[in-house]
Amino acid sequence: MNEEFKNQEELEQSNAVATEAKEDNAFIKWWKGFEGWWEETPMKKTIWQFIKMFIISNGVTIFQYLFMTFTPALFAALGVTTDPLVFPAVDIELLGVSYQWGIIGEYAGNGFASWCATTTAVALAQCINFPLQRNISFKSKGNIPWQIMWYAIGWVGITLVMGAINNLWMPLADQLMDPAIYNILKTVIIGGISIVIFFPIFKIIFPEGEAKKED
Repeated sequence: MNEEFKNQEELEQSNAVATEAKEDNAFIKWWKGFEGWWEETPMKKTIWQFIKMFIISNGVTIFQYLFMTFTPALFAALGVTTDPLVFPAVDIELLGVSYQWGIIGEYAGNGFASWCATTTAVALAQCINFPLQRNISFKSKGNIPWQIMWYAIGWVGITLVMGAINNLWMPLADQLMDPAIYNILKTVIIGGISIVIFFPIFKIIFPEGEAKKED
């Protein structure tokens, strides 16, 4: 009797596993068909790549926001100055507010500690973003060292551009709102401009297919 019950239980478990596998296969089949529809033409394929890049980038942006909001105090505790510190330190006055503008560093909030938090957050985010964009959005199997090199060059360029833009408006925002609030604006600006700039870069450095082999 016990043996019969045991066999029945094993049979039910086997059927459950088979059913689950069938459902998984059905989803995978649907997904392949869904992606296949998007990849029917170069235009649709490019749009689909942008959609995937946008979703992944926004997920990574949440990480950036949390990191840059809650870690300036940590950098300050490690001895990083919270004084305004920018380079080049250009004195300007905008809407009645006097401050210094620069490309590197940060004048608003916790000063240089905030810049360290932001730069570290963006750098760590790229370690997440690079493999996801390469493998999911663009399905590339190109030369990894070459791709990392150009990705890093693009990131440095965008960081400098973002520094120039953010150091223009953030001292004004610092007079009007809490850092946690204008960090949202900073994150949106960084994320939005990064997507626009990085997408054509990704199209170049993330070609589909296997890496070319040297003779």
